[in-house]
Amino acid sequence: MILNRQIQSIFLFSLLIIFALNIPIIPQAAPIRVACVGTSITYGVGGSTGRSYPEQLGALFGSRYNVKNFGVSGSTILRKGDYPYWSQGTAFQDAKDFKPQILVLEFGTNDSKSQNWKYKSDFISDYMDMIKEFRRTNPRMQVFVCRCTPVFKSLAGITDSVVHDEVLPLIDSLSKLAGTSVIDYNTAFKGRSDLSADGVHPNDSGYGVMASVAKQAIDSSASGIIRYFSSSAASYEKGESVTLYWAATNGSQASINGTAVKEVDSMVVTPTGRTTYTLTTKGVVTDTMNLTVQYFAPGSIKAFKVDKPIVEIGTTDTCTFSWTAAKGSTVTLNGQTVELNGLKTVILTATTSYVLIAKGDVTDTSIVSVNFLESPFINRAFNRSVVVSSALKGFSAEAAIDGDTTTSWQSSSAASQWICIDMGKTYEINKVVINWGDPFATVYRLQALSEIRAIDNIYSKTNGVGGVDTIAGLASNGRYLRLLCQGKNDANYGYAIKEIEIYGKPAQINGVETSPAAPSGFKLESNYPNPFNPGTMIRYSIPKEGQVTVTIFDVLGREVSTLFNGKQNSGKHVIYFNASSISSGVYFCRVNYGAQSQVTKLVLLK
Repeated sequence: MILNRQIQSIFLFSLLIIFALNIPIIPQAAPIRVACVGTSITYGVGGSTGRSYPEQLGALFGSRYNVKNFGVSGSTILRKGDYPYWSQGTAFQDAKDFKPQILVLEFGTNDSKSQNWKYKSDFISDYMDMIKEFRRTNPRMQVFVCRCTPVFKSLAGITDSVVHDEVLPLIDSLSKLAGTSVIDYNTAFKGRSDLSADGVHPNDSGYGVMASVAKQAIDSSASGIIRYFSSSAASYEKGESVTLYWAATNGSQASINGTAVKEVDSMVVTPTGRTTYTLTTKGVVTDTMNLTVQYFAPGSIKAFKVDKPIVEIGTTDTCTFSWTAAKGSTVTLNGQTVELNGLKTVILTATTSYVLIAKGDVTDTSIVSVNFLESPFINRAFNRSVVVSSALKGFSAEAAIDGDTTTSWQSSSAASQWICIDMGKTYEINKVVINWGDPFATVYRLQALSEIRAIDNIYSKTNGVGGVDTIAGLASNGRYLRLLCQGKNDANYGYAIKEIEIYGKPAQINGVETSPAAPSGFKLESNYPNPFNPGTMIRYSIPKEGQVTVTIFDVLGREVSTLFNGKQNSGKHVIYFNASSISSGVYFCRVNYGAQSQVTKLVLLK
């Protein structure tokens, strides 16, 4: 009780200080995201305390900003450099996934080395491409390019003559061409060798100066720029309200739907219908951003869907309908009263439509149908199990088989990549449709794999042009379809597939559909692919249900990863091993099944 009173006293005292000093309490949906991308000077090499400039910048800004360090030591902006930032680990992708509202780019020092600077004609174009890549994730982000710190002492091929006389003029040109803001570290460090640890990297004091210069540049951004405009919810129902949050740069004149507001503030709104709010800011520049809030009145249907919209003629299958209606609604499904949020599972034998009606302040109707189609017209890939060689964050394998061409699977940039779809049982594959994204494969193969993973190469192409490839006239049995991509239209990216469709009828042997027989014994097969980068499939069979452990070891016998540990049913099993976080080399996979154990060798090449 005494401790609680002390906490209450401290809290009240803090409020008194805030009011007495007139310190504004700024409402904010989330901190403004700042990504610091660059070389070892960003990462923090040289300082003894380990406090990089991004860390100190975050401390200077406080809780209103979320500053993250995405520096990579030794990196170059030049793609042809000896250590291009584009392909060093996951830093580039992680920085894009962060979706910064403010981006600080610090490059040029390592680019100036002789082995890299021979490609100086690419410096501006490569820098522009990186800015373009980031702006794809957030077109509104404010970008700062940094003028390199001086080189006080030549180090590892880095000289001040190249940095000052050649790199800096290109950075100045770049900032004008790309329309970015500038952080001038060069001027701030001029004549200050005391701020350098080794002639190139700042020391602790130098990183502190960098943080102060960066903060001043960000704080001095042109008035009129909108940092963000968001809401506490994208929709609301009767009796609820929504809070709008926004922030603009210092000195901005802001208004929402014509009403003047502060440059950083929030507003609680309770519109009576779908409403669009327009934030307009004026200053050195003028900016506008729209935000739409959806209102679901009583009687509105928020969602209505079925898990299996297509069923094969001649079969019986269960279909589950699900729905959600707004609060205060009275809901019927095919004339029968149902709850607001519900599920209904039915067995259908013919094409059938279900009608959902909601009544309240408004009346809403939605119809969902289950269509029965002949075997050749059913996409066997839709919502099936799928594994891939690699996937970028936010672009999962499932996006290639979800029936939605607005989503896509995207691989890493390695030249050889694959996607493998398990159709659940063996089909006679007649047609495959590949809807490519950008980038796409110029060279690829299609393979049909049997239950025991026997491979049949059923199609190949060496002059792909993207778009939609429809490959008809195929005649191969397989449970799995694998697409191997081996050549691409853009060397800097991986592969993107919006959708893969597979068409065919259940395979028959002597008039009977094939079904997998129980394995006769325990067997660990060779992994595929092997060698691999970064992923491979571990394949094994067990004759009866039992305890299974799948473990990866290095050549010294040290455990690297346990992929599975538990009971499994009899049959053939596949486990995907992603080795992106470990180094190249020879590894071993051991599968323990009861008292039995088998081992296979894996070769990881990066």
